[in-house]
Amino acid sequence: MNFIAHEGSHIVMPQPMNKTAMDSWIDEIRNSEVLLIFDDSDDFYIKKWIIPELEAKNLKFVLPEIHIPPGRPKLSLMPEAIENSKKVLIILSEHTKKRFKCTFEIFLALEKSLSTNKMCVTIALLGSLDRRDVPKIPMLEHSMIAKVTENDQPYTIEKVIENIKDDSVNLSEKMPAGNLATGLAWSHFLGYLSIILPELATNIIECEWFQRFQGKMSTRFFMLLPKSGTCRPLQDQDSRITHVGNLKIEVHIAGTKRVYTPNVYCIQDEEKQEHYYCCAEIPNAFGCIGKIFHEKLGMLNSQQRNLEVERFYHVLDQILSHENNKRCHMLYEVITYNDEDKTEDGLPSTHILRHFHKEDTEDRDEETKSHKKYKYDVCLLYGKDDENKAHFIRQTLMAKPDKPRIAEACPDQVSIAEVTEQVKDSKWVVLLLSKNQKWFEFWIVELLCSGVETGEFESQDICVLPLLYNVDPESIPSFIRWLTYIEAKEGEDFVERIYEIIKGKIILEF
Repeated sequence: MNFIAHEGSHIVMPQPMNKTAMDSWIDEIRNSEVLLIFDDSDDFYIKKWIIPELEAKNLKFVLPEIHIPPGRPKLSLMPEAIENSKKVLIILSEHTKKRFKCTFEIFLALEKSLSTNKMCVTIALLGSLDRRDVPKIPMLEHSMIAKVTENDQPYTIEKVIENIKDDSVNLSEKMPAGNLATGLAWSHFLGYLSIILPELATNIIECEWFQRFQGKMSTRFFMLLPKSGTCRPLQDQDSRITHVGNLKIEVHIAGTKRVYTPNVYCIQDEEKQEHYYCCAEIPNAFGCIGKIFHEKLGMLNSQQRNLEVERFYHVLDQILSHENNKRCHMLYEVITYNDEDKTEDGLPSTHILRHFHKEDTEDRDEETKSHKKYKYDVCLLYGKDDENKAHFIRQTLMAKPDKPRIAEACPDQVSIAEVTEQVKDSKWVVLLLSKNQKWFEFWIVELLCSGVETGEFESQDICVLPLLYNVDPESIPSFIRWLTYIEAKEGEDFVERIYEIIKGKIILEF
């Protein structure tokens, strides 16, 4: 039996069922148009009001509690059900509100969407829930989220059915460039990091290597992101790295026990004649970037691949350092490196050892660290005709109590070299896009891409935030559709949103 699982994990399952029963069950799911998932507490309402509408429209569906063979828990077989279904309809209500923020089923359905290039998930909201209650997960914004009310229930269900039956649109057509890495980073966080990181440090401290080699094992989790986007065992890349074993982390998710086994490595420091130990990985989700580049070369060129690697790093770091994820703070290191470099700098051990040797900075908060690393919190990048807009944004931001450090760069008035320096010295770049400067589509791509390609920005966590003035999102050049964009609409406090983003008060969404 094949189960959807995440890096270093497996789902602990009961004994396999009779093969004939399993085959029959899988066939029923594959032959249906949609798999229904809902909380048992909503059973009466759904079977009385929603199921008849589906039957009236001849929609072929599967209900897990009816179709799953006897003797197997419904939750334990949910991965197979979703993996083999064409579409998934997840019905949410107040009963599921407490648990669907990172719901297992939504994650699995989105993971399937990534692998099939089709949006497989549709969400129906019951009772008092509305779209604001749905988690702001990238990709989920491109699914149908329908509010089912008593007054328009038949009409809404009809639209849901139409959406389920429509299989003509590929996910890549709906998602802007750059959402690949964003979706992968979110998948890795929701399905793996958010579960193991809060437990990992305790497990490390109690493990045999930490006890035997006092002061030589880090309590942080190292995530390595090679420029190639590939996912190969670390010991196969670097003779100074040896896999010595695994930790064992057991958690219970919705009543199902899951076991995670992060890898433990020994890193040889030849210069100091020392050996260090750590938990490390190249995320399997991250490896999708390399697979697309190497196996389907037409989909990504080398420049696009490099930018996807950068995006994965930016998104993952922002998610983990967000104030809502304090349980993950100071428990990880995300490291990018150029594995195509033939020198020692291209070896993962070189970068891991640097983290062992650097001064201990764990007692510094994120703001202090940012202020020491960057000269400016944000750089406003704009054309000459938008100078007044930039001035308004600057004055509004400067009125904030903590007075963000702001740089301004106008390519019409200063050299490209000066603009590049302003960008490099800034944590964030707010890019003003209006109908006045189509030239940005060429110039900013050239600046940012050349900076990433040459390694000029390699040590900088530069994040670009397009700000749109009366232009469509489709007009954003593909290379800078990094994480999100903001539309400067009259009557809306878009500057406040800029402020919240550059201060890390919200996680970026599409």
